Amino acid sequence: MTSDYARIAHEIETSIRSGVREPHSKLPTLLELKQAYGVSETTIKFALVWLESRHLIYRHQGKGIYVAAGETWLIDPKG
Repeated sequence: MTSDYARIAHEIETSIRSGVREPHSKLPTLLELKQAYGVSETTIKFALVWLESRHLIYRHQGKGIYVAAGETWLIDPKG
């Protein structure tokens, strides 16, 4: 069974890699993501940390979380 944070991270990653979310576009706030997915803030934070570790997103202190440019993304070795 997949954890909620992994499922959410995968959904956001898919929307980034497919171009639904464009580079440098702002992600919804933590509260908006929490409400959209019906999970705790901690779960959303875990998903965002995972996405950040893959260089798919970046944080701009006091402004929000944004989609990173494609050349920074780490490639998943599993395909």
